[in-house]
Amino acid sequence: MSPSNLSLRSTKQLPGQPNVTAKAIADAWKDLYSEDKNPDGVINLGVAENSLMQEFLVEKVKESISRFEARHLNYQSLGGSSSFKEAMCHILNQHFNPFTCVKPEHLISASGVTAILAQLMYAVCDEGDGVLISKPYYSGFNHLVKQGVHLIGFEIEDVRT
Repeated sequence: MSPSNLSLRSTKQLPGQPNVTAKAIADAWKDLYSEDKNPDGVINLGVAENSLMQEFLVEKVKESISRFEARHLNYQSLGGSSSFKEAMCHILNQHFNPFTCVKPEHLISASGVTAILAQLMYAVCDEGDGVLISKPYYSGFNHLVKQGVHLIGFEIEDVRT
């Protein structure tokens, strides 16, 4: 499809310059840390994927797979399953001791922070509005500008003075 067939919003997203962030992430993937194989490697904080937890998570999945049921393949409530919300309430209330006890109806879940931020910005921001976000931040958040909202990065030290 040629750019002339795209919307103006999509055309603005076309790559014009090399993506420095994407190159840095790709370079990091080539030299990832491993306790055994590459102890001097890089711990990549540029993506929302924790490779250091993979072996632990594989074991947890193997342990719990026997409890997997057909109902787990069905759509859940749009705001998250009740069992997930109940488990999150338990964790939040036990570990953070909030002033007001967190209840399942207080929670909404979605598949990732980027999706949640996009939904939130769509709901509360008008085109041209700005949202403060602490730096450094996940480069994937730059795609949130598709909502017509400007990300305004700031250093944490800036707000302390």
